[in-house]
Amino acid sequence: MSRPIRLSPKISETDHGFRTLNSTDSVIAREITMTIRPKAQKALNAVRQVKNSSTAVTLAFVAVFAAISTTSANSAIDPSVDSNKSAELETKTEQRTDLHGMPSKTTEAHRALLDQAQSLGRIPVIVKLKTWLQPESMLDDSGIVQQREALSTMQQRVLDELSSTSGRDQAAMGIKRFAMSPAFAMQASETDILELLAHPDVLDVVEDSIMLPFLTQSVPLIGGFDGAFRGYTGKGQAVAILDTGVDKNHPFFKDKVVAEACYSSNVPAYNATSLCPGGVSESTTSGSGINCPVSLTGCDHGTHVAGIAAGRSDGISGVAKDADIIAAQIFSRFNSVSICGSTTPCIRTFTSDSLRALEQIYLLRTSHSIAAINMSLGSGAFTDPCDDDSSPNISPGG
Repeated sequence: MSRPIRLSPKISETDHGFRTLNSTDSVIAREITMTIRPKAQKALNAVRQVKNSSTAVTLAFVAVFAAISTTSANSAIDPSVDSNKSAELETKTEQRTDLHGMPSKTTEAHRALLDQAQSLGRIPVIVKLKTWLQPESMLDDSGIVQQREALSTMQQRVLDELSSTSGRDQAAMGIKRFAMSPAFAMQASETDILELLAHPDVLDVVEDSIMLPFLTQSVPLIGGFDGAFRGYTGKGQAVAILDTGVDKNHPFFKDKVVAEACYSSNVPAYNATSLCPGGVSESTTSGSGINCPVSLTGCDHGTHVAGIAAGRSDGISGVAKDADIIAAQIFSRFNSVSICGSTTPCIRTFTSDSLRALEQIYLLRTSHSIAAINMSLGSGAFTDPCDDDSSPNISPGG
């Protein structure tokens, strides 16, 4: 079983695994690491040891999550919370204990969330649940079904006990249920956040952070210079590109895109709208993974990344020219100056949409030989590994 993974925007050469933002990602990160990482590491070692072999190369890309805080000048959507109720709920959150029996208080991060919700109305959050999930690779089919049903039951119980969900359309609240991660995402009001923090089944409530497309050192990161992969083509393997989508009609990707998906969000508080076909929040049909409109700055990013990974032509090709591509579009359109700055409108991705895409890629492992997942995402500026960061190690449920 793989060791817990820590968040680090810049990794060392020896860490060819997958890094994620927080414990919300624990099970899916562990599943992907257990299922895909051994093949990637083994093939990468083989590439470095036997450079002239005709064996296909398996690329070991790295998925790095980095959290950024966002603000917006949008007006409030929901009415303010009654001050007495707010005080009562905050007292309850201060009295509860966490999964490990330690006293738990409303932290500064929680207060920042509450302030943001009071200002903007419903804001995107991830609700982490007090439950332990076994990696599905360790369960039989019956065990997988039972575990997913138990998680779904807990998710629904927490939602049903929120006062704001009574008589409301839960789809309008932006609820995203995860099947393999002990959490769910939603757009929560100040009242929702306080009630969630006081709920006995809730471990924590965190911001559904947004990230930007990044691409600065992909080939150096995998040691791909100086002919390191000469003779290895990736034939029979697939690389999943979780990005801004891929222009599958480009000659560079002729007959290479074998599966597609889109996960994107409509969040009024951030002036964010879905970039999935038809404005839906998720889709896995043909055409779902096509790149977002190139009129938006950065929407060619995923096509660029896919070309580096597995593009193919007579004149120039990517690192693994014979590998297939699984294209997932995970970005949303933001029309907020406070988020985009001078480049309004802009594209960003929510952590929850990345998680949904990761779960879909995991499900595709039985129909495709997935060698690697590429997520060229990030935020902030770090010049060295942040091993001393206070972010907790990833472990299921905590």
